Amino acid sequence: GERGRKKIIQYTRYGTIGIALIQGFGIAIGLEGMNQGAFVLSPGWSFRLMTVITLTAGTAFLMWLGEQITERGIGNGISLIIFAGIVASLPGTIAQTLELSRTGALPTVAVVGILIAAIVVIGVIVFFALQRTLADYGAWYLLILGLIFLQIVAGGFVAGLDAGMGYNTWPKMDGHWIPSGLWAMQPPVLNLFENAMTVQFNHRVIAYAVLALALVHA
Repeated sequence: GERGRKKIIQYTRYGTIGIALIQGFGIAIGLEGMNQGAFVLSPGWSFRLMTVITLTAGTAFLMWLGEQITERGIGNGISLIIFAGIVASLPGTIAQTLELSRTGALPTVAVVGILIAAIVVIGVIVFFALQRTLADYGAWYLLILGLIFLQIVAGGFVAGLDAGMGYNTWPKMDGHWIPSGLWAMQPPVLNLFENAMTVQFNHRVIAYAVLALALVHA
């Protein structure tokens, strides 16, 4: 019942703090020994203690924040925090993947496969994290979240191809509302990942769609 659930939550908190203490000490020892101690100016127990306290306090804060998010009905707090961490790393990861593709180290088929897998995994995380919220707000909320995610992914492609450097005029691109050359590459699917003009154009269109849906739903 409710009493048992509270007990489980309490034990989970204690366990999380215990793991954070052990992991913090391990990280401190690892940093001291990494690259012959080049990363730590003053090794010793003071550094280890400060590292353990810092990492444990950060873990406790994230745990508290996740519980607050859950209690206020926004969604599963811990899942949302994990999702935020994944999303924050997406632009850099996409840029690195695109660079590997451009140098020939990674085939285009592999890039497409990785992108599809990432979308599926993150979609599942969002679905389970926001079950209660989706029940309250419906399909509009899910659609806006999906477009925001696509906007983040598109931003990663823009950064990876430096598309913003070549097409930085607004509201028109290259002097046109719909510039020519969007589908210049063959096969056409390559334009979605390797054509700087198409990537920048898609990034803008998705941004307009997010703004329009937000205004309609406001």
